[in-house]
Parts: sequence; structure tokens; C-alpha cells
Amino acid sequence: MVAEGRIRLNGLRVENAAKAVGPGDVLTIAAAHGTVVARVLAVSERRGGAPEAQRLYEPVEKA
Repeated sequence: MVAEGRIRLNGLRVENAAKAVGPGDVLTIAAAHGTVVARVLAVSERRGGAPEAQRLYEPVEKA
């Protein structure tokens, strides 16, 4: 998805999949089913399961 230009971080195209994100950042993902916009609330110190990951972001309503 990154190579295809489908990911934006704070409105700018992400060109490297290893791009760091932090609290307050907004990710925009253009997927086949539509565009998803989410705000990063926190980052985890370790990799966790889906329930933990879901607490780290919130969906953003598009205006």
C-alpha cells in the first residue's frame, strides 16, 4: 500500500513503510472498500493483539 501511494501521514504521502508515527498523528489509508482516517492516540512499547491495538487509535469522521 505504501509503494502504491495509498497511505498518508498528516496529509503527506508516506514513501517508507518504516515511517514512525506518534500520538496525535493522523493516518489516511485508501483501501479498496473506501478511505479510512484514524488518529493515533498512543504507541505501544511492544507488539500486542488486536484488542490492545484498537485502544491505540480512534477513527476520524471525514468532513
